[in-house]
Amino acid sequence: MKAMLKQERETVIRMQLHGTLAAGQWRQVLAEFENLSRKGIHTLIVDMEDVPVVDSLGLAALIAGYRMFGSDGTRFHLENLSHQPQLLLQVTGIDWLTSAV
Repeated sequence: MKAMLKQERETVIRMQLHGTLAAGQWRQVLAEFENLSRKGIHTLIVDMEDVPVVDSLGLAALIAGYRMFGSDGTRFHLENLSHQPQLLLQVTGIDWLTSAV
């Protein structure tokens, strides 16, 4: 799992993930979420265009990120999901993570 960060505005970051978000990678993503939260980033946009698969641990990391950034639906946002991650969010009932910031 590779993450690239781009500063959108002073307290807004776009994180582009590359690769599978699964058992071997979820801790790395979670650590990056924690690091950004500690740095005072207000809003995190996670671009998942290059993430073909998310498993249950990857999903847990995304939910933890959502909780870290405020749990109000405006400070943590997933976008550009491929088919499997989108389907996983729909099946688990948490596709609200993709609602607009």
